[in-house]
Amino acid sequence: MNDSHILAQQAGHTDYILEALHRVSEGEYIKKINGIILGVDAGIETRFQRISKRGDGEKDAVTFEQFVADSDREDEGKTGSGPNIRAVMQMADHTILNEGTLEELHAQIDVFLEKFGK
Repeated sequence: MNDSHILAQQAGHTDYILEALHRVSEGEYIKKINGIILGVDAGIETRFQRISKRGDGEKDAVTFEQFVADSDREDEGKTGSGPNIRAVMQMADHTILNEGTLEELHAQIDVFLEKFGK
């Protein structure tokens, strides 16, 4: 996790968003400071389709098999002390399944904000 949260705190902000929590230690930190974790998930096929369409250079130019292998390593914590996105997702206060349109995602975020927002 980068130091964006420290900069936000130093600037006097009490509400801010940290994205892309990949490690359990990051999730534990969020919980320690009384933060709320929103998990946003999608199935592996949907995620692969989206990165294929995104085409963000060499990083996204992978086969489905390589994408699944990378996902296993990062999502399931199969490297030991490295990323374990699934474990962090289990720590989430609320989870959104992002399988639909952008408008559907926004509607789900609105529901989340009604429940957890200030």
